[in-house]
Amino acid sequence: MNSDVPDLAENRSITIIPENHEQIDSQKRKVRARTFFIYAAVLLLGGIGYKAWLFYQDWQFKAGGAHAIGTIESWETHTTYSKRKALPTHTIKYQFKTESDQTVSGEDYVKIWRHKPESKSGLEPKKKEDIRIEYLKADPQLSRIIIPNRFDEESFWSTCAILTAGFLSAILWINSFSTKLRLQSYGFLLMLVGCSIVAGLIYILIAEAPIHRLGEGVLALLVMLIFVSPFVGGALWLGWFLFSISHFTFTDPRELLRDQVIPPCGDQVTIMPRKYLGADAALILDHQNGLIHFLNCHVAKGFIPRTMRIYTCKIDDLHIDGKNRMIKPGQITHAILSTPAGATRLEMQEPGAIEILGILRNQG
Repeated sequence: MNSDVPDLAENRSITIIPENHEQIDSQKRKVRARTFFIYAAVLLLGGIGYKAWLFYQDWQFKAGGAHAIGTIESWETHTTYSKRKALPTHTIKYQFKTESDQTVSGEDYVKIWRHKPESKSGLEPKKKEDIRIEYLKADPQLSRIIIPNRFDEESFWSTCAILTAGFLSAILWINSFSTKLRLQSYGFLLMLVGCSIVAGLIYILIAEAPIHRLGEGVLALLVMLIFVSPFVGGALWLGWFLFSISHFTFTDPRELLRDQVIPPCGDQVTIMPRKYLGADAALILDHQNGLIHFLNCHVAKGFIPRTMRIYTCKIDDLHIDGKNRMIKPGQITHAILSTPAGATRLEMQEPGAIEILGILRNQG
């Protein structure tokens, strides 16, 4: 939806595309915040709940259980495959006698690719072989083979779920900041991650390498730095980039003209506000002079691409190329605005993208 808004201070006609861009941005933030909150809550409750269930499983045998020697009666083996690796699981049936000399039958699952009973008979079970089990005194029907690391993997993944919930909560909290503070927070965290990787490698070198083999340790450190340099360099560069673009934000796109952020424009201007990597960005069309100004969204050509804060070129020099990601045959998902200096990508679902492309094609 377009809306011609007269700028009384400069007596020029300004068209904002879309007219309700502030409402659209606000709605997107609310939807994103709600999604992050739901995921964080599910992961947190799931992780804590599963840890509580694992704790209860062990606690009930420690609080009211007893040990016994069981005898293997039979077993079945079921094998699954992951990345061409066999993962066999034994279903072992056994019998044992309780402290009151009662004979009880039991059954347990032993994932030998992950753990094995203390007696090791669960690895290669043999009929009538002894195996250590534990049972509940109040209900001997509830028993299991003694496996010290039975729930190690489940505990690990439940811990990961809790940490991920904390990570999503931190993102949710940072996203509630103003644009400037949000970008600076992400920039600081990314640079901190990059520096932490380097510091961790240096610490490992100092702590683990003997003095007489320090030269080999330095060589190993250099090799590791080469392997992790894309991650370290990417984190440091993106962190610095977010810091650099955080110094410019706007609430009303008209501020771009009043504050002379871009070169002087004619009497008729069209502005498409947008976001680029979380920062405020915009496409500004100067109809009278036939110019287009890219703000915080034009990526310069070169071996190391960089985002240009302000780039201006003639609309006639602009080349528009539609691209698709094979979602549907012939469906255009984004358009590339190419100039002699670089390019800008417009996602077709961006509010105002179709309208601004129509204007550019008509003028060009």
